[in-house]
Amino acid sequence: MRRLKAAMAVLLGAVTLLLAPVGVASADDNGNGLPLCSPEEICFWYNESNILEKQFYWNSGHGGYNFMGVSNGNYYVSDEPLQNNARDITNKDSECTVFVGIWHGNGNWTWESFPNDQNRYFLRTVNNRNDYHQRCGV
Repeated sequence: MRRLKAAMAVLLGAVTLLLAPVGVASADDNGNGLPLCSPEEICFWYNESNILEKQFYWNSGHGGYNFMGVSNGNYYVSDEPLQNNARDITNKDSECTVFVGIWHGNGNWTWESFPNDQNRYFLRTVNNRNDYHQRCGV
């Protein structure tokens, strides 16, 4: 019985570790998952309207993500890809400047930085050529 209890304690501890949240980027980083740009999020906008946006908490490549839209109060995934399609950014990150980059190959990047002042900025250098964003420096 003692061995069974010890084995159960080890199993419970392993399950607890597996279920614990970790501070790394999720493959499905959607910020808080709610429409519009909320505090602590990094948000990209498809055009000058607020109809299509994509939000993050962490560093991320932009391939494989689509902009999100709102219709009849429901949040949905649009047909518009984020990569090479973003026009604007809002940085509401609680700590950091965000850098948005274009990958040129052979280790060469062009970066544009955006302060965490909650304003919306036009992506001048990386407009419609955004491949990645990174918090707190490059």
